[in-house]
Amino acid sequence: MQTLGISTSNPASESRIKSLLWPSIRNATDMDYLGTQGYWVCAVVAALSLVVNVMQGYSVVGVFVFLFFYLGGVGVRERSRFAATIVLLMYFAELLVGVPSIGRIVILGLLLSNVRATWLAAGWQPDSAEAILPPRLNDTLGDKFADRLPAILWPKLRIPYYIYSVGFLALVVVGLTVTALHRHDPRFASAYSPRNTPFSLSGKRPNPYRAFRDQALHSERENLGLPIPRTLGQPWGVVIDWSMTDGTATLVAFADDTANVYLSTGVVVGGGAHRGPILNGVDSLMAVAAAAQPKFHIVTAYPLPPVGQVNFYLLTDSGIFAATASQRDLSTHRHPLSQLADAGQNIINEYDKLHSIPTH
Repeated sequence: MQTLGISTSNPASESRIKSLLWPSIRNATDMDYLGTQGYWVCAVVAALSLVVNVMQGYSVVGVFVFLFFYLGGVGVRERSRFAATIVLLMYFAELLVGVPSIGRIVILGLLLSNVRATWLAAGWQPDSAEAILPPRLNDTLGDKFADRLPAILWPKLRIPYYIYSVGFLALVVVGLTVTALHRHDPRFASAYSPRNTPFSLSGKRPNPYRAFRDQALHSERENLGLPIPRTLGQPWGVVIDWSMTDGTATLVAFADDTANVYLSTGVVVGGGAHRGPILNGVDSLMAVAAAAQPKFHIVTAYPLPPVGQVNFYLLTDSGIFAATASQRDLSTHRHPLSQLADAGQNIINEYDKLHSIPTH
């Protein structure tokens, strides 16, 4: 057909490069081009999300995210304003909690183009020249995937996708809201740590360890809503750093029975109030810390421990007190701080039963 100068479809009215930015949408050919482009973008985002989440141990979440983006892409291909809009909103939410990059901003621009295209097309007269869609192909595997499959799936899955996508996006919005409310509270660190954000596509997430540890060490009792202790030197927070073969493990506990475990590898475990063994463990830790406080000295710097050492920090209204000991001496259970180290280790052991903490 091309040798006779006849094309089976009208040429797109803009170059590919310009369509990445802010394309003009003059007719159904432009809209169809952007719909196909959006479908492929959503399919790639869905596939990458699934792979990244499975590799990070979030297989079920990965499937849910895959279905959201892929079926949203199907709707985009079928010119659904709803699908184009909700996919854009979800990807924007993912961008807020992930690591920004030029590539991801370009993808956001592509998804925005789909929203513009579907809403502009809704105003065209059905029988006008600009509303005439180009024919869909069925020659190659790509044609079948991008042209035929969406036309088969969307009529069957359109209503279920409406319900599913709204519910899923609502859960994400609730999660982001909780994150914003507790973002500066170290007791809730694991609720918004990158490790617990399963929507990032880059595979590389910022390491929150130093930020969370520093945040805990600089906490103010009043800001945490903790009660006034009986004495100025009574600890209302405990931070214990253990050196490991590949970094540091830090336990942070507060007098309201909350505890988190931070690893310098970026793993965060815990968050919020706990019951059972962990609650009892925190109560025991605070009691032992109060008894051991006279063995500590006040400090203004909070270094990480060298290899083989354990650093202890007690947070009080009169300042931060510190002490250090070797892991070898603590293991004898005769060192003055052995009981405090054991109380902290018991909390980590309880978390390990729940989450299999990869401490080495």
